[in-house]
Amino acid sequence: EFEQLRHEIVVEILRAQINYKASFAKGKLAQRRSDLMRQFFDTAQKRYDAGDMGQSEVNLARVALATALDQLAEANRNLAGAESALLVASQQRDASIWPDIEETPASLTIPTDLKQIPAIHLAHLTTAVASANASLADAYRKPDPNFEVRAGKEDRDNLIGVTFSVPLFVRNNFSNEHLAALDAENAASIRANALELETGIRLEVLKQAYETALANWQGWQELIIGHLGSALDLNDRLWKSGEISTSDYLLQLDRLLESNEAGINLRYRVQQIWVDWLDVSATWQQWFTKGELL
Repeated sequence: EFEQLRHEIVVEILRAQINYKASFAKGKLAQRRSDLMRQFFDTAQKRYDAGDMGQSEVNLARVALATALDQLAEANRNLAGAESALLVASQQRDASIWPDIEETPASLTIPTDLKQIPAIHLAHLTTAVASANASLADAYRKPDPNFEVRAGKEDRDNLIGVTFSVPLFVRNNFSNEHLAALDAENAASIRANALELETGIRLEVLKQAYETALANWQGWQELIIGHLGSALDLNDRLWKSGEISTSDYLLQLDRLLESNEAGINLRYRVQQIWVDWLDVSATWQQWFTKGELL
C-alpha cells in the first residue's frame, strides 16, 4: 500500500508538471501573439493617420488585438491554475524548480512481470489475505475437542482424572461464515486477475498511442522548426508592401501561430501519454534514476 501511495503521488506530480509546462509554453505563445497584434495595430493606426489605410482595416487590426489580449488573459488564467496544481501536488512554493522534460523514450517496452506493479501486487496480496480468512473460517466449522486432566489425592491414593468433551454446533455450525469467506476469496481473485488483464491491455494501447504521437511530433518538427520565423517575416513584408490585404495578413498570421500551438500540443501530448504509461506500468523509478528531475 505504501508503494502504491508513493506511486500515485509521483504520477500526480508528473501530470501537474507537464500541464504546467504546456500552459507555460502556451502562455508565451499567447504573449507573442499579443505583441505581434499590438505592433500590427500600431502600424495600421499610423498608416491610417497618414492616409495610407482605410478605417475598415484599422478596425480589423483593433479587433485582432482585442482578441489576442483576451487569449492572453485566458492563457495566463490557465497557467495560474496549472502552477497552483503543481505546487499543491509537489508541496513546493516555486514551480521553476521543476525542469522541462526535454526527452522521452524512443520506444516503450511492456514489463514482463505485471505482478510487480504495486496495484496488481496489492490485489494479489489481498487475494492471499482473503484465502487465509477462508481457511480460518473453515477451521471454525470443525469442533475443537477438549481434554482435561486432573490429579489429586484421597487418603494415601493418588487419583488422576481425564475428561474428554466435543462441542456440538447445534444452532450455528459457522457454515455461512465459511461460505461468505469463500465468496470474498473468489471475488478478490477475480478482481486481481481482471486488473492484471486490464493492465496488459492498457499497456498495449498506450504503446501504440505513444508511437503514433511521437511520430506526429517528429513530423511536425521536420515541417515547422526553423521555418516559422521566416514565414512570419515574409507575411509582414508582404502586408507592408501592399501585396496582401489586411484580412489576408491576419489569416496567415493566425495560421502560423496555430501551427506553433499545434507543435506545443503535439509535444506535450507525447509526454502526457508517456506519463500515462509510467502510471500504468509503474516504471517511473527507471526515469528518476537518470536525474531528469533531481
